[in-house]
Amino acid sequence: MENKWDYQAAAGTAIHYILQQYFTKDESGKILGDSERNIIIDTIKNKIDSDLKESLGSRYRENLYNDVTIEQAIIYADLLKSKLRSPDMYGPNCEFYPELSVSHKLGKIDPNKPDTLMGIIDLAVLDSKG
Repeated sequence: MENKWDYQAAAGTAIHYILQQYFTKDESGKILGDSERNIIIDTIKNKIDSDLKESLGSRYRENLYNDVTIEQAIIYADLLKSKLRSPDMYGPNCEFYPELSVSHKLGKIDPNKPDTLMGIIDLAVLDSKG
């Protein structure tokens, strides 16, 4: 039996990847999640086949990328998108940036340590005020 933590990590990777694709913009600036459901599903399945299987190699788990997983992740993404676009959150004109790389100079706090904060935000959301 596979280590439960390895399987949990693989499941997290699967859901993360599906949500990343859902919030990715096309050439026109529209996120995939604003497309019709069948287009969302087909695009994600094609991306999994073309990108993910090769990059994950032996860590790829076929059973984690089935129709049920994809559909459930899309349902969750739909709810998240609706909530983030609601007037009591960021509004209908908010922008989504999946996997946004950021860095910020902190200034020298300690001369013996790095002074730059860096990371990748899974999903950055900017409202109309930026």
